[in-house]
Amino acid sequence: MHPDPDRLDAIMHPDCECIVQKDLLAYYVDQGQWWVAEPTVVHSVEVVDDFAPNLVTLRIVLESTGTSRLIDAAGDVHDTVEPASRVEENVYVRESESSPWKLRSVAELGPSPEDGDA
Repeated sequence: MHPDPDRLDAIMHPDCECIVQKDLLAYYVDQGQWWVAEPTVVHSVEVVDDFAPNLVTLRIVLESTGTSRLIDAAGDVHDTVEPASRVEENVYVRESESSPWKLRSVAELGPSPEDGDA
């Protein structure tokens, strides 16, 4: 089953630099490819800043638990990404208190402290 790139509109703000993922995902779908991966583990989420009612910054410690593979319908592997832990700071915004939160920006801060590299 191919993912639907338009579903990203529900979670990503149109001004987010990360919206390029939508075009990349659409390209993979056009090529008949999709990513297969083990679940990502969220180790922690911390509110870094919430100075405005419709804006919040979260620090998230994530871990990929297995190698991700870009495959096609025949099962051929076109790319791989090795598992890694990382820390991100993500900014979420919403139009009003009744509207959904959307990802506005992602800053990857490096490996997680659990890796011993930070």
